[in-house]
Amino acid sequence: MKVTQEKLPQSQVQLEIEVPAEKSQQVHDKVVKSLIQNVKLPGFRQGKIPQKVLLQRLGESKIKANTLEQLLQDSLRDAITQEKLIPIGEYELGSTMDELLTNFTPGKPLVFTVKFDVPPEVAIADYKGLKIIVEELKVEDSDVDEFLEEKRREHAPLVPIEDRAAQMTDVVIIDYIGYLEGETDPLPGGEAQDFQLEMEEGKFIDEFIGGVVGMENGATKEFPVNFPEDYPREDLAGKTANFTVTLKEIKAKELPDLDDDFAQDFSEYETLAELRAMVQKKYEEQALKDMETAKQQAILKEIAGIVTVDLPESMILDETNVLLNRAISQLSQMGMDTRSFVNEEIMREMRQRSRPDAMTNLQQTLGLIEVAKQESLVPTEVEISEVAKDYATQMKGQKVDLQRLHQFVQEDLTKDKALKWLVEQAEVEFVPEGTLDPDTMEEELPEDILELTEIMAAAGVDDKTIEAQVAEVEE
Repeated sequence: MKVTQEKLPQSQVQLEIEVPAEKSQQVHDKVVKSLIQNVKLPGFRQGKIPQKVLLQRLGESKIKANTLEQLLQDSLRDAITQEKLIPIGEYELGSTMDELLTNFTPGKPLVFTVKFDVPPEVAIADYKGLKIIVEELKVEDSDVDEFLEEKRREHAPLVPIEDRAAQMTDVVIIDYIGYLEGETDPLPGGEAQDFQLEMEEGKFIDEFIGGVVGMENGATKEFPVNFPEDYPREDLAGKTANFTVTLKEIKAKELPDLDDDFAQDFSEYETLAELRAMVQKKYEEQALKDMETAKQQAILKEIAGIVTVDLPESMILDETNVLLNRAISQLSQMGMDTRSFVNEEIMREMRQRSRPDAMTNLQQTLGLIEVAKQESLVPTEVEISEVAKDYATQMKGQKVDLQRLHQFVQEDLTKDKALKWLVEQAEVEFVPEGTLDPDTMEEELPEDILELTEIMAAAGVDDKTIEAQVAEVEE
């Protein structure tokens, strides 16, 4: 069998396979023999059907089609083995099956072409001693003070207030109803009774909180509220609503003293000094972890810039689907009913938006694997088995392909070893916290409601659906 190989863009290979006449005849005879053994025809014992009768009953076209299908499978398998190729994704014939059938005669030579993706060749520039810039995170006394102050507020009992008006830091119980200017129906979500409002910036619409400041117990007040231009709900952003608010109760937080009693009441420590030391230590440990993560993210960004690889389309599509499934899973975990807005049209749009991220991820992954290959950074079987065992335990009760799990863990550990090695080899320049532009830092998957609404809106989800989903999560 003659095989001619041609390399195509996007890590594709095209094979022209010439099947000799004798192979064509052998496969045809094999197909006929198999049909004789397995086909049941009235008046004949199974396996004893004369070939001439079989051809008459089934028809030459059916046997020809079966022969061609088997010939394509056998020849392609043999050609891939002969050329020592590793196909990924689907095969694509150069001609349709109808065209091949028209030109194919059993017992005659067969020539066909097929193309498919193969693992891409990876070239990486000098990766040793990469220069990266990372913000140095320092824990200040004020950070510990802020943490303890927050704990004071969290554990502070609420004391009813009768002799003064509402002020910032209070907690009030109110009824309210709001109307957009010119509207007679209450705005959606703009009405509540016995609503507990914390009078602190960022806890609610700041202008609304400002309108409540100064109100007395039992008082009713009407005031306008201008929704910010960047308000998550587009139907309200930049608009003005008039609210009628009735204040039913004022409560103040009675902050406990920051002393040893506080430490004993709200922690396992006997003294405030011990509590402060623990908080300081925890913050410092977290700062070290965050800086290590920042180093890794900076390395990954550098790797993507020094890797040269012609990515096959099948790998891009697979990685895009991974990103989308992860995002949809995150939405579901936050309480959103993804079934109400995820459809093929939206998925197509989201795939297009996710494509650049998918390509960057693949560049980073393939770059790390190439570094691991060149530096012989190979995980041991013991390491792989331990991690795979943990994964299998987590997925207990589910059908798990152990071979694929082993491959996944091996690749994951390989990337991890390469990344840690690169961080160790890197030249790190530390700059003060807040120096780097946040836009230049690696972004994580959306974690808050505002970012999620942006994704949904970009995917074409209508405003009402977004509002309903966000309201459900907030509740």
